[in-house]
This record gives sequence, structure tokens and C-alpha cells, in this order.
Amino acid sequence: MKQDLEAWLSECLLLRCDVDEVVDILEQQGIPSQETKSKIDHLLAMPLFKTASRVMRDMKRLEWQMSIYQNNYEILLNEVGFTEIDVTAFDQAMFLERHYIASQPLVIRNFLKGSVALQTWTDREHLKANYGQFQVEVKHGDKLHPEKLEDKYFAFADFLDLIGQPEDIKRYIYYMTAYNAAKNQPLVDAMMHEIVTPDYGAVDDGSHECVFLWVGPPMTKARFHIDMKSGLLTQVVGRKRVLLAPPHHIHHMYMMENHFASEIDVDRLDAYRHQLYCQKVQPVEVVLEPGDAVFLPATWWHYVEALDESISLTFANFKWFNDYQWFHQVFPEFDKL
Repeated sequence: MKQDLEAWLSECLLLRCDVDEVVDILEQQGIPSQETKSKIDHLLAMPLFKTASRVMRDMKRLEWQMSIYQNNYEILLNEVGFTEIDVTAFDQAMFLERHYIASQPLVIRNFLKGSVALQTWTDREHLKANYGQFQVEVKHGDKLHPEKLEDKYFAFADFLDLIGQPEDIKRYIYYMTAYNAAKNQPLVDAMMHEIVTPDYGAVDDGSHECVFLWVGPPMTKARFHIDMKSGLLTQVVGRKRVLLAPPHHIHHMYMMENHFASEIDVDRLDAYRHQLYCQKVQPVEVVLEPGDAVFLPATWWHYVEALDESISLTFANFKWFNDYQWFHQVFPEFDKL
């Protein structure tokens, strides 16, 4: 009980609650005012509490700065709108200046114009005949326990058959993701000759490293999360619904322990538990049709849902700096919290 009381008092003091009100509340619970004041004096004198107070002040300053970005973003959204162009208007210099460096999303319609994959990848038999022999790694699990996904291995042809079975996909998750990229690189390398893109600033080394393949059935979802690389999420087969929220909403997104995913369940919003999200966040919705792309800057929150059986590519192979994994290298202790 003593530890619980000290923890509660510490939180009240860090949040700068009115001390007299705190004393009155505890007095109503039978704790003498002098005892509370003594505990408060003890806490205020602790070196650890003084350090925590400095951190809290820094966090408040950061929150204030974030509020400025939020205000400016809302002005931009209301006055200019969310940027969407056709691929015929795409220009690498414009993309670099206004979106890549500025960390602003961009929807590019018909990004894959001229790609034969827009026709051939819709044909399951074409995919099986040309790429079915590749061994692939995918995420697999029971939809009742989506937090317990495991890596499973299939021939690509067998995997395609699985995601085409309505009864199977009602209960089980089968999803090829960027997390499986290392094992699936030979498949990506083999398939890329059917893809044509504009010059978006890719590394010019002939490789397809940091090009990620996503394959899954309808209703496959990725909860709100942020990525440590910027990427062009590009739809080849089927449609995808994407919700985006800017980085300054980090303190409204209820981050999970892994530091890059959110607790928010888009399908079952809990207005009581996640009040800040419901009150503050108004995500922008984009539906990607086959051939479309959306630029997702690193640290932008995004939720992705396949509306149909879907094949997508993420191009993160930019020639400009694009790796923010340093966070976990510099602060590995955060993984233990």
C-alpha cells in the first residue's frame, strides 16, 4: 500500500496537480494531512524524482512543439488538401523536395502504368506456372489469436491455393509480409521484370533489396504502426484501404510495448480507453486501386486493410538516406521496458 501511495503521489506531482487538492483527497481517505505533506517533501527531495521532473518538463516542451506541427498540418489539410497526383505529373525533383525531405505523404495514381503485372498477376495460374516453385515464408496463425503469428514455409503455388480457399481464410491468417523479406528475396527478384515504375529515386545497382512483397487474402489487416523506413506502398492486384495520421499524434496513438505499433483497433474503437485518439486524431483515408501508390514517410502512422485478394509491393530502396533502425541500436534498453 505504501508503494502504491508513493507511486500515485509521484504521478500527481509530476503532472503538477494542485498539492492542496491531493492532500484533501487523501485526508478524506483517512490519511492525515501532515503525513501526506511529509511524504510529498520526501519525494520532492529524492534525486530520482528531480531527474523525472526534468524529463517531464522536456516532454512537455516536446508536446508543445508537436502541437505547433499539428496546428500547421490541420491548416495544410483544410486549405490545400491531401496531395494526390497522376503518374503523368510525377517528377523526381518535386517528390524529393516536397515529400521525401518534407516527410509528407503523396498518393500517385497509375504509378505502375505500363507494368504487365497489372494483368498477369491477377492470373493465379500464371503466377503458379512461372513462380510457383519458389519456397516462401509467410505469417500464419489463428484469427482468434492474431498476436501469435508464426513463420510457415510453403511452395508459392501452394500458398496461392491456400489464400484462395474461402473456408480457410475465415479462420486462419496467411500473409506474406515485409517481415518475411529475407527469405522471399529470390521470388521478388524473379518477379520484378513484370514491373515498371517512374524514376522515383531508387538505388541504381540492379538489385531489389528493400523491395518488399505483400500477398494475402481479403480482410488481411495491419494495425496502426510506424515504419523505420520511408516507402512507396504500391498496389498491383486488388484494392487496399489505407488510413494515415501524422507523427505529431504519437502521444494520442497508445503505443504498444514494441514502440512502433498502436493499441488502436480501427474496427472496435474504445472511446473510453482511447479517448485521446477519438478526440484528437482524424486519419486521412486512401483507397489504392491496382497500379496506385502512396508514399509513406518514416514515422507516419498508417493502418492497412486488403479489400480484395491482394498483391502489393513496397519500394524502400531509395538512393537517399532511409534507415532509422539506429533508434534500437542506440537505445537497446527500451526493448526491455
